[in-house]
Amino acid sequence: MVSTDSAFQMVALTTAEAGSEGRLVDLLTGEVFFPKNNEYSIRMKGFESRFLRIARPVAAGPKVNKRDASSMTGEGFLAQCNNPTVNEAGPAQDTLFVVGSFPDSNWMHKPARAFQYKGNGVYQTVTNERKGSYRFQYATASWSPQYTAADLSQKPGQAAAGKNGGYGTDTSVMIPEAGRYVWSLTFKDSGEIDQVMVSRCAQ
Repeated sequence: MVSTDSAFQMVALTTAEAGSEGRLVDLLTGEVFFPKNNEYSIRMKGFESRFLRIARPVAAGPKVNKRDASSMTGEGFLAQCNNPTVNEAGPAQDTLFVVGSFPDSNWMHKPARAFQYKGNGVYQTVTNERKGSYRFQYATASWSPQYTAADLSQKPGQAAAGKNGGYGTDTSVMIPEAGRYVWSLTFKDSGEIDQVMVSRCAQ
């Protein structure tokens, strides 16, 4: 594994993608990675390289993950880029933004990145993104509250658990292809963050 970004990343790798039935061992450091729910979470420093040994390879070998446009597009309500905004109060007290190292905003709260309430605890914003690796959080203009992905990593097209954010808890995402993307936040009835998702808009 090789990081091509200067920022810390938490890389998610499924057991099927790795072709592994058990632990992965870093051949340089001896660090051991065990899968949780059939997925490894591997910490990568900026521009770091890791050489990982598969302790128990599967007979079929690794599953090749083809990165096409459809794999970046999720399913269901959170993947739709044209959900209407509703005229009712949601669980968030103030306007939320997706704020990060994006070229068009550089950690500034920009109106084009503001979320709109879609009802049933769901907030969304649709943005134009460039290809690249980014760090970000979901936050109000005052940075309180702010939210992030629970494992500090998101994959386009896949929903992830959310949690309260803060300093040093940026989420990382790789946008493999430029285009329009919809960012989603969902909240529980209690007002707590539930899920986060980014998805490529269907063509």
